[in-house]
Amino acid sequence: MPPWWQFWRGPTEEELRNEELQRQSILALESGDIPVTAKERIRLELAKGSKFFSSDLTVREFLLTKEAGIEPIAQVMGTAFYNVSFWGSYMGPMRSTGELEKITHAQTEARKLALNRMKLEAKLLGASGVIGVRLQVKEAQYAQRMTEFTAYGTAVRIPSYPPEAEPFTSDLNGQDFWQLFKAGYRPKGVVMGLCSYYLNTNWRSFVQQYGFLGLGGFKNQEIEQYTNGFYEARNRAINRMTQEMYEIQADGMVGMNITHNIDEIRYGDSSNSQVDLLINFTALGTAVDATTKMERTSPLWCIDLRKEGKASCTFDFGGDFGEVQYTGDNGID
Repeated sequence: MPPWWQFWRGPTEEELRNEELQRQSILALESGDIPVTAKERIRLELAKGSKFFSSDLTVREFLLTKEAGIEPIAQVMGTAFYNVSFWGSYMGPMRSTGELEKITHAQTEARKLALNRMKLEAKLLGASGVIGVRLQVKEAQYAQRMTEFTAYGTAVRIPSYPPEAEPFTSDLNGQDFWQLFKAGYRPKGVVMGLCSYYLNTNWRSFVQQYGFLGLGGFKNQEIEQYTNGFYEARNRAINRMTQEMYEIQADGMVGMNITHNIDEIRYGDSSNSQVDLLINFTALGTAVDATTKMERTSPLWCIDLRKEGKASCTFDFGGDFGEVQYTGDNGID
């Protein structure tokens, strides 16, 4: 709707066009697609027919991927802002220990939308997959109702990759992906497990921290409730990540990355203050197809520049397990 001082005139053609683009983009997002403007940008890039590419790979990563015959195409992105329901983000006075399922669900759905939209951009570009995927995540916080996931990566084209196959995703950097690819393994996709777990401090834990009639608070001791709650959050996140690996028929996962944060939730007054904990646990990695037999490749040379003199080593990926050979005049840490 135009501002009040513009009611005297009708909308311009440009305003009508922008309004229609906004409407179409909202409809696309509601169906899990990417905005119209994003599709138009990709269409214009493809129409140019130039060899220009964009990439967030480092120079070393770019050169290694080119050596493996992998062609970088463009930097791609997917994002999603997700609202947490009121009762899912606020527990009120009836606090209890357990998973905040609404928050976990919102984070999981936002992550799926972000990764799928990134894959859609890659598919429109004719890419085989996306490597170097980085996720920017707004961690869930108590009584806050919005979460956000944004995924970035570099779309690449692999000559031997089936053109009809869905683009894969991998959070491995260019160097790690090159080593994996040269060894004969293939990525299946980025898998993730999430859990937001709330710990309502029980009487025993309160006594252990603050003491009561001289008990508990005056000696070193483990707060078992907190330890057990962290294990529970971790188990739920790992189980969900493992389930995703089963669903895409992966044989294993590499590059596993675990992050967590613990928020202290304080309530009560100065004379009767208590602290609860909110644990956000995330496990992320690249699922791989490990059934392909390792192929012998040429030795990889490296020079150790951290020492005086010269040292070199060769990594010979021979046989099923590979072996490491060292040649040089200095030791290697």
